[in-house]
Amino acid sequence: MISLYLWPPGWAHRIPAGWKLLALAIVGGVISVTGDPAWLAAALAGVVALYASLGLRALKEIRRLAPLLPILVAIAGFHAVLGNWLDGVVVVERLAVMVLVANAVTMTTRMSDMLDIVSTVLKPLARVGVPVPAVAFAISLVVRFVPVLLNLWQDRAEAHRARTGKRPSWRALGSFFLDAVRLADRVAESVDARGGLPVLPA
Repeated sequence: MISLYLWPPGWAHRIPAGWKLLALAIVGGVISVTGDPAWLAAALAGVVALYASLGLRALKEIRRLAPLLPILVAIAGFHAVLGNWLDGVVVVERLAVMVLVANAVTMTTRMSDMLDIVSTVLKPLARVGVPVPAVAFAISLVVRFVPVLLNLWQDRAEAHRARTGKRPSWRALGSFFLDAVRLADRVAESVDARGGLPVLPA
């Protein structure tokens, strides 16, 4: 997970985590109601420009979208078969923008900062018995783990191509899930070694 954090820090690292999560929510809301492919293409170009402003290492992070390409192609193909290819383009553009924006937040925000802001937002729920620290920790892990799992699948797919010379089939899913479970075990052991789940500040 540490490798997801972009180093050295750029201008986006100095923006508070709360503002970045708010921007992520606003972008998600706006693109979910926008059905114009031209506007969505402009949004996608804006996200690429954002990565470019953070440097070459950030631009290389766009490759994290590669494991999603088969899914995006399948979605576009499904809509094309139904005669709504333009709808397929809109869905693909929305997904690409959201994944890249979420990844930008992840690589410019420390895990501790993200955990603090989520805990603050959820703190009122503690009055009705909601285990806020555990929920906040779970949300932070989900945000962090999406690109990690994409990387894991990409590594597994490349290993399959190296061994067989063919594109990965559904059989690669078995080893991918085993790797994901091993990763979850290591994270659980790491959390236990650090004293368990975080405690909500008084």
